[in-house]
Amino acid sequence: MGARPRHWRRWLLIGGAIVLALVAGAAAFLYWPRPPTAISEQDALQSFRDEGTSAAGTIGPAAGVYSYDADGTEKISIGPLPLPTRDIPSTVTDVIRPTDASCWTSTLNLMGEHTETTTWCGSSDGGLVLRGQEKRETVPGFQVGAVTTCDPGTIIASGPTTGGADIRCTLVMDVSGLKLTVDLAGTSTVESGGDVEVGGTTVATRHVVVTLAATGDLAGHWDEEYWLTDAFLPVKVGRDVLLDGPGRFDEKTTLTLRSLSPQT
Repeated sequence: MGARPRHWRRWLLIGGAIVLALVAGAAAFLYWPRPPTAISEQDALQSFRDEGTSAAGTIGPAAGVYSYDADGTEKISIGPLPLPTRDIPSTVTDVIRPTDASCWTSTLNLMGEHTETTTWCGSSDGGLVLRGQEKRETVPGFQVGAVTTCDPGTIIASGPTTGGADIRCTLVMDVSGLKLTVDLAGTSTVESGGDVEVGGTTVATRHVVVTLAATGDLAGHWDEEYWLTDAFLPVKVGRDVLLDGPGRFDEKTTLTLRSLSPQT
């Protein structure tokens, strides 16, 4: 009678080891680093043509697909799970679509697993306002959606070519059903960015630096800088983002425009 319990205990231990091995194998397959999926210029152009534009803009960049030389990485972790460090593809696209005469959307295709659409509005005297942003990220096993709304979202105050403005935004993230709310507050500063050469053409720019502190469910910073033409087209972009808490989002990216003329 005494041998039977030992027999069953042995098989329970073996069965438990098998289950642990299967779980470990599944986790390794699920979370093993995968290379990012680049969105080609041709794919971005086809998307632009398929969706079209609903308005003709008189303020803002010309509609179409712009290409950037890119360099950078993003590191993401969810809870205790370390997830991949991903290199930004060497070429990324930005799709500009007017929404009315003075506003437009900018869809930045960093990779198939990370796209973001930002709504901007400009004024004839040089003012620029960030209305909001929608971001979609995919990491192995998780879907991340983020919506940012700003009030005030003044990036460049109307009129002056130098100066600054206060910015306050709310970022709401959905990480596979987990809701995270982040408050972003800070300032923008504006100064002359000098002449910048883009594809053999020299263009005058304004250098805009946005510095935001993050508090709430995630803490850290969201810093960006742009070199903008008079039409608010970014010819260079730098980004340094670190949000930490139940999840960690760490991104450093630089973008350099290839041509002032978009593909249409």
